[in-house]
Amino acid sequence: MAQVEQTVKDMKDTGARNNQTMELTTRSNVASELLRELVAHLRQNRTQLREEWVTRISETRLLTAMTKDEIFAEATSVYDSYVEALETGTFEALQAYARNLSERIILRRSLVTGQELPKEPANAC
Repeated sequence: MAQVEQTVKDMKDTGARNNQTMELTTRSNVASELLRELVAHLRQNRTQLREEWVTRISETRLLTAMTKDEIFAEATSVYDSYVEALETGTFEALQAYARNLSERIILRRSLVTGQELPKEPANAC
């Protein structure tokens, strides 16, 4: 009798674990589907959303040193990098954008101040 009770208990435990696994899988599938829908929405509305960013940035005078075209180009680069990161789950595009932006800021600062650019170490990639 004890063996039957143990078997029933084991089956219930296994069933509970299977239910938990199914619930986690379902949640993961829902999250993946929502992410795909978000990426599709961002791609479909790319032009409108970037234009809205530029308008808001210009109205709040956040980047007064840049022209509207420069702001739009920057917004495009950021936007596309973020959408790619959402779509792929990797951050290479964002890292490349951040490196490029840093290099441009350093170059601009050196041109404005006349300071010499820092030397790269010999082993830099």
